[in-house]
Amino acid sequence: MKVMRRFWLGYFVAVALYMAGSVAMAFGPAVEARFWPVRLDQSVHHVERLADRLCWNWAGVKVRPLASDDLDVYVHVDRFPDRLVSAVYNAATGMPWRASAAPPPGPSDVRYCTTLPPHILPSDQVRVEWRAWYPGWLGLWRFSVDMPEVVSPGLAP
Repeated sequence: MKVMRRFWLGYFVAVALYMAGSVAMAFGPAVEARFWPVRLDQSVHHVERLADRLCWNWAGVKVRPLASDDLDVYVHVDRFPDRLVSAVYNAATGMPWRASAAPPPGPSDVRYCTTLPPHILPSDQVRVEWRAWYPGWLGLWRFSVDMPEVVSPGLAP
């Protein structure tokens, strides 16, 4: 009888731990992103459209010393139904976005650029959607931080 009682007690403890872990993995990234943000007061200004690239200044305040491990960048063009995958690089150094170049906590104002595909006309309106991914608490999950959208109206023909 005691063996069966211990078995069921162990079984219920294992199930409870599994359920608690599942809930933590499901809601942990959203809770961390909401209550312990990495970046605050983000803005995009001085958007400059050239024939083959789009450049902008990103300003914000970093409040945690985390380095993003990935960056998703998508270019939206009004006359194309699908978004295009792109990359962002630092305009001053020409180096792509990477974790080793993460700024320390505090205010920052950095100029970034992305290269536009050759089939995008100068008269097309372009929107850049970008999202940084950060490692979560104890490396158990990753959470995303939406960066401000970059919008560039088309150049006059």
